[in-house]
Amino acid sequence: MESVTEFNGFLRFYEQWPAGSTPRHEQIAEILEAVKRHHRDEWSRAPSRGGSWDDSWRNWRGKTLKLLVAHLMRQALTAGGVNLAVATDSDLWGKGRNADLAPILRAIEVDFHLFGRRRPNVNLVVYDPASHRVVAALWCKTRTRERLPLLAYWRSKMREHSASPDVRVGLVTLDQDDAFRKDKPPFTKDQAIVNSDLDMTYVLAPEFFETPLVRRFATFADDAAEWRNAIMRSGGGGGGGAWEGTKA
Repeated sequence: MESVTEFNGFLRFYEQWPAGSTPRHEQIAEILEAVKRHHRDEWSRAPSRGGSWDDSWRNWRGKTLKLLVAHLMRQALTAGGVNLAVATDSDLWGKGRNADLAPILRAIEVDFHLFGRRRPNVNLVVYDPASHRVVAALWCKTRTRERLPLLAYWRSKMREHSASPDVRVGLVTLDQDDAFRKDKPPFTKDQAIVNSDLDMTYVLAPEFFETPLVRRFATFADDAAEWRNAIMRSGGGGGGGAWEGTKA
């Protein structure tokens, strides 16, 4: 039987978690916390060299969140009849990278001219599997901390100096630092940035202040279909080849 700290084992643990009145994807922070003791026990039996358990836990939690969100996105797209695919950063440039996805990587790279082409450190890319046109690039984080100005910077660069000028750039977060809870002025700096300088933010939590750009994950498939249609109409999105049929 696979350990709950292996992704397939964790996915089974997640799918068996009681949903109740709150969607399971809005309980991810609680579900990860429930695995924490198992992770500590396994780490103590075989500690990693040169690192603490805290480091190991943070790395595992971030990687697992990314893989889970990619899985949930694929499920939502399939259920919604939206013919788009999702790649993780590991698929694009990790040790087990998929060479067939090289056009996706080239489409999001930013041209710094004399200083070469550089990839933004996004975690998830939504793309058309037939044409390799990129629809969205997203970061996936447990908390925002001071990351948002960097995300806004990469959005600006990708819009101006990549092969995907119409790409939607955004964030998926558990909001464990409560950056999006404030529901009246003065709003937080994070709220100001995501509502001004990113294209979308999905908050995987039951309570937060929703805006047209700070949304619940349940809207993802419909949003992705809308982004794709908009890029198709504009003729942008990087890659090459014809678009396949899309959800209206």
